[in-house]
Amino acid sequence: MKRMLSLVTALMMLMCACSALAEGNGAILDYLSDFSNLYVYAAVNQNYRTTLSFTVSVDNSEEVPVIHSALPSSSIGHLIVVDTSMPYCNSNTKWLTYENAYLPILQKYLSVIGNGERIRFIIAGTGGSYTETDWMMNNQAQDFIRYGIKLEDKAGGTSINRAISQAFAEAQSVEPGAPLFKNVFALVDADSTNDGDSLSNGSGRFPFFLVTIAQTGTNSTNKKTNALSNSFSSYKNFAAGNNGTYIELSHTGKGEIDCSSLTSQVTQVLNNLQYYTLDLNAAYPKIDYTQNQHRFTVIGYSSDGSQQASMITVENSVLPPSPVPTEAPTPEPTPDLGPTDTPEPTPVVAREANDSNALKVISRLWELYYLEERTNTFDDTCRYAFMEFCRNNGLEEQDTVDTDAFNLLMFGNPVPKATATPSPSPSPTPVEVTPSPVPKAYPGSTSTSTFYVIKQLQKLYYLDPNESHTEFDSSCMNAFLDFCIDNGISYDKDYIDDDTYQFLMSVTTPKETPTPEPVETPTPQPTVPAQGYGMGDTDPAGADFISSMQSILAALNLYAAEYTPGLVEQSTIDAAMRYCEEYGLLNSSGANMISQQIVNDVLTKGASRTPYVEPDPSAGEQLAAMLQRDVFSLGTFAVKMWMIILLILVLLFVILLIIILMRHKKPDDDADEEEEEKPRPSGGDSGRTDEVTRPTDGGGSGRMDNNTESTTPLGKALRVTFTVTSGGRTWNDNGMITGDDFIIGRGSNCNLCTDESDKSVSRKHAALFSRKGALYIRDLSTYQTTWVNGVSVSKGTGASAGEMTTPVIKNQGGANDGYELSSGDEITLGENCRIKVVW
Repeated sequence: MKRMLSLVTALMMLMCACSALAEGNGAILDYLSDFSNLYVYAAVNQNYRTTLSFTVSVDNSEEVPVIHSALPSSSIGHLIVVDTSMPYCNSNTKWLTYENAYLPILQKYLSVIGNGERIRFIIAGTGGSYTETDWMMNNQAQDFIRYGIKLEDKAGGTSINRAISQAFAEAQSVEPGAPLFKNVFALVDADSTNDGDSLSNGSGRFPFFLVTIAQTGTNSTNKKTNALSNSFSSYKNFAAGNNGTYIELSHTGKGEIDCSSLTSQVTQVLNNLQYYTLDLNAAYPKIDYTQNQHRFTVIGYSSDGSQQASMITVENSVLPPSPVPTEAPTPEPTPDLGPTDTPEPTPVVAREANDSNALKVISRLWELYYLEERTNTFDDTCRYAFMEFCRNNGLEEQDTVDTDAFNLLMFGNPVPKATATPSPSPSPTPVEVTPSPVPKAYPGSTSTSTFYVIKQLQKLYYLDPNESHTEFDSSCMNAFLDFCIDNGISYDKDYIDDDTYQFLMSVTTPKETPTPEPVETPTPQPTVPAQGYGMGDTDPAGADFISSMQSILAALNLYAAEYTPGLVEQSTIDAAMRYCEEYGLLNSSGANMISQQIVNDVLTKGASRTPYVEPDPSAGEQLAAMLQRDVFSLGTFAVKMWMIILLILVLLFVILLIIILMRHKKPDDDADEEEEEKPRPSGGDSGRTDEVTRPTDGGGSGRMDNNTESTTPLGKALRVTFTVTSGGRTWNDNGMITGDDFIIGRGSNCNLCTDESDKSVSRKHAALFSRKGALYIRDLSTYQTTWVNGVSVSKGTGASAGEMTTPVIKNQGGANDGYELSSGDEITLGENCRIKVVW
């Protein structure tokens, strides 16, 4: 309870880690954190037949194992949205009812989820209203859907979209007493797709519904619902974009709707998620409290050999305090209060359970040969098989599955039935077996008994244990005939009958195999280090990973300076960073390291990638380069183009001033008279700047009042003063911002260059441009985003994608949106670079 309160009140941090990326087995899709106790409650992408283990490292330290345990089923919730507006077949026939359509769908869904998981209903009716229920257990929900939900036979608009939006808002909230992680199931009718003629014969698609997993809190409600409109194409696209699935059920007659495809599709979505508590306290000694921020890297290792890293950035302030050694107080004796009743723990899998945990246990028992056939319910056969599993693995015999047995079965190294040492038991009395008329195995068969025959032949070494057989092929039959010869059986059938099958399965002595000759252990080949490469690293003897990587990076035109083959120096690290930026990869080892993942990607995929082409400089960049070009030298002093142009402009100004003075020079006695007779110029005369009408809004927007035409041209230049803090130093700079892009980054060809040592800033990170006297910014970086006053500026279109509330305009050509800045705003690039703009 203390941990839950800490979670709700203090540390509701939710992140999607590893923006890799394709989310493979072991990826943390979302999590709730309680960093004051170094706990993480994670929703992990895991196929139910995949075994997982986890490690964690802090700030690239060595990995340490993570103690993990499955969250109780009561921490998993389902928000079920039901549209009760009456669906019609056509205007005259109303044969699609709640009992023959909606009820079977909801019953199927409740049969897939766990018995201990909790449900809350949001009922959408006509007239724009909806009602909500309290959280209830699965068995209560079974009664509720039968008696508590009724379809409405009323005209008028439905509130289904409001109800779905409310469901996603609740899925992202964390409150005491509610499940930690919540899925959203929305069931809507087919009102907007009825066409009468094609459906009047009792066939069609009824109803439409979507299932989507709402990871709690990571994505904002706006992102979840801004693409949702009252059309089924939008529901389909919405489900596909939010880690869910969209299903259409067919109605082939005027009877019950066909739900045959529902169980398999919903089971696949729900069973690919597993929820764990990850204890990160093993990494506590690795935390350096002199730093303000830390990166926890949690790696999930799958039994299929894959691994997935998830990175979590944590501030020092939310971590437990640095340990200070204190003298342990002498404990006072605790009075004996006598025996107390210990509440019986809730089993992970109960008797007759058919939830996702029960299906996982049943499949695992089948894999370990304790079950001959898989079932959909943890029935008597499964319980007897599980009790045998407990005996063979040193556990107390039980007919329900507790947490320890579940973890051993799913994540440990359990003893299978085929290799377990049987308990002493009296010899069975021989019973004559009547041959079965159905063969146990025959060429091309794929039955369960065929699978046992193949496994037994591999166990007895008549088949190679490392080979995979999907059917009983000719090699399996030849291996069986060899078995018969070795055991004195004359066999002339082309299949395996029941008698021979029973004899085969009773044999425990393997085939005598020749003693293999000693083979010289090959010298292990060098591999790319797990930590990657850093400054000054070279290849070990017999390896050329660095030089091969450098050759590929050079062929891709990613080097900006010369490099030394076989040695990692700054130019190679910069080329690797540009590789990540250009091809959308994440270098997880930091700015001064090249991770193992990036090195392997360059070596395996780099040669097939399209070489990098330096974009043509803009007109402003070309002008800036021309102004900085050397023209000639006066001794050791280089005269640049801008100096000559400036000198010419000064001379022209002096000549123009002289001409004006000479034209206006008159005798003193005539000057006053001529001045009195000269008419006053109008407000639009370009010869007087004091009469120009200025904008009334006080900013640089260029907008005028309704009675005055704007005098600020499109793309008016702004002189901006920048206060830059980067690389541990602060300086001021000035720039003239026009309609063209004013590039900010650490590249040498940028208009405003940040400190080159700050590698978290991209070479071209952001661009400024002006429109009608207003200043706008847009993001260019692929590695780190751009922030304005703490708000992220993304590359999407529209204000909502970047979470900005300021006006936006289209850039030149309509390529990207820009976000309006105000004088005094602070721009953040990367991790440490900050720029204040004033104009």
